[in-house]
Parts: sequence; C-alpha cells; structure tokens
Amino acid sequence: MEIKLSPELFRMHDPKVEALLKAKFPVDVFAAAILPTDPYALVGDTVYPLTECEYYALRSVVPMQENSEAAFDRIVRMEDLSFMRESDVKFVEEVRKSMDHCTSCTLKRYKNEMWKLAKKYNVEIPGELKEPAPLPPYPRVDGEITPVVSRLVEGVYRLPPMKRKECIDCVEKHLGQAYVLACESRMGYGEYIAGVMGHLGEAFDELPEGFDGLKATIQLCLAKTAKERRAYVPLYAITPLLEAARDTLKLSLAEQQDIRSDSNTENMPMDLDGMCCKSLSSLGDGMKDTLRSLLEKADKIVLEYKKGPSPDLRVEWEGLMGNAADILSPIAPEAANILRNRRLMFTANPGLSADAEYTCADFREHLRTSP
Repeated sequence: MEIKLSPELFRMHDPKVEALLKAKFPVDVFAAAILPTDPYALVGDTVYPLTECEYYALRSVVPMQENSEAAFDRIVRMEDLSFMRESDVKFVEEVRKSMDHCTSCTLKRYKNEMWKLAKKYNVEIPGELKEPAPLPPYPRVDGEITPVVSRLVEGVYRLPPMKRKECIDCVEKHLGQAYVLACESRMGYGEYIAGVMGHLGEAFDELPEGFDGLKATIQLCLAKTAKERRAYVPLYAITPLLEAARDTLKLSLAEQQDIRSDSNTENMPMDLDGMCCKSLSSLGDGMKDTLRSLLEKADKIVLEYKKGPSPDLRVEWEGLMGNAADILSPIAPEAANILRNRRLMFTANPGLSADAEYTCADFREHLRTSP
C-alpha cells in the first residue's frame, strides 16, 4: 500500500514532519513511526494532521495500558482469592490456564477485565498511575488545519446535529444516565466515557431552545470530558438548571405523574411475566451482576428519596433505571420495557415506587436466583 500525505501536514512545525520534508527518511517509515502522542494520524492510506481540538480529544491521556497490565500481573499472582466471589475466582483460574498456552495473548485479551476486578475489590496495584499522562504541547502551525480525522473517525467530542425532537424529560433522563456512567468510569471503567459523551450529546440535541445556561453547561461537560478523557458531569450544577427549565416551560412533574397514573396500565405493563423471567434467566453472569448493581443502587435511592426528596436523587434514579433498561433492550426487550414504564410512572417521585410495590426488588431477586 502506498502511503499518502495530506498537504496540510507540512503546515506543522513538528520535528518529524520537518525531517520528512528534508527527505531524511521514506514516507512509509514516517507512517510506521507515528506514536499515540503525535499530532497526526494514519487513516486508511493517508496521514492527516490533527487540529488542536482533535489532538486533545482523540489522543489518549490516561495511562490505562500501563495500569491494566500492572493489575493483570497483580491478580494472576495472588495466592489468596478468598475475598472474591466464586464466579470471579473461577474467571481468574480460567485466565491462569489460558496463560499456559500464550501469556502475551492472555494479557492482551484479559488485562482490562483484571483492571476491573482490581477496582471492584480495592486491590492495590503496584506502580499504578492515577494522574493523566501529560501530552506534549500542540505544535505551532501556519494557517488553519482542516478537521479531517474527526470526520473519518467518529470523534466522540463532536456535537451531533440538531435533529431529535425537543423534550426536557428526555434531556433529564440522558443527563442522569451520563452522570451514572461518569461515576462508573471514575471507578476504572474507562470504556464508559464514550457512553457519557453519547448521552451528553443526546441531551444537547433534545434541549429546547432558550435555555442558554443549561446548553452551555452541557457543552462544557462535553468539551471537558473529551479533552481530559475523564468524565465530567456535575449533577449539583445541572439539576437547578433543569428545575428552572421546567418552571419556564410550565411542565409540572406532579401533573405529569397524575396523567401517567390515570393511564391504562394494560398499555403500560409494570409486572414481570413468565416471558420476561425466561429472558432474564438467559442473561450471562456478567450482565446479571451489572444489572443487579444498577438496580440495587436505584432501590437505595428510592429509600433515600422517601427520607429527603431532592432533584439530584431523582435524576440519578432516572439514570440508573435508564441504563439498566438500555442494557436489557437487545436481549430482553419486554423486561427492558417494564423498567422504562416504572421509570416513567415514578419520575416525579421515585419514593412512590416503594409505596406501590414497584421497586426493582422482583428484578433483583430473579437475577439472583435464576440459573
């Protein structure tokens, strides 16, 4: 394959580019030597320069590879795993067996899972890098660089075009889901950052016109998360803006609750049936654990909300219920729909779900006891 160079690459005052311009090494060698910290990228058969925005958004700044490899080494060498759940112990044993065939392949395949296990059980990782690794400063450029890479590769920091129906309820749900995923990402699940960006983007997309403060806050969350590669969703700053938007739109949550309560429950099923239970039984152990964790947190918030209602708790509850439903949708759509219905029914007051006996206790029990 013949490697091509974008003409704009030579606008950069970068040592490698300048050496290339002086023909000190071939183009294919230049392309092969591109590092994760370089301000240009090979996409297909062409090397394109990154804009400054693309550089900070697309170049990894969190040393996840070093951390995950250290976590892998720590877990597989541990002799006492009695503090782990039985399913996790079995997983570690399978990884150890896999190492007999090929240690390097096993490391590549399972290092991220070992990182999650270390975080799950608060295992100390020797040499763990907790601060983002600094990037070299963006080089000086002559003129402007065209943002090509972010159009060829999905840049998660980009705002989606305005095309969805405006809906403050949907904005609130997506912000809640973004907040829940942001909390998870800071516990070591770095892959959730894309989900955080996706929900922030949808919240921005569905935000009605005229709420500049909320719009600017969502934009800040998107930009800060993209640049630092660390999720940033300050719920304490977001919920007052959401409440103000509801007041302006005269969308009373209490009135919406009355409308939903009077609706025909046959068109809005709330109870688990045999088909739903069967679909839940078919889930893998990992997915069951994730769902149980989300639904346990949701039910704890219900109890907290009954003691002291607050918009922050309500939005977080919506996020937990929304994420659980999204996880279930591809495999158990009927069960996912029930979770959505419960969220919609009790959005105004999650505490009422306990009074109506529609918490997630039935889901959690079935996930716990199903084979």
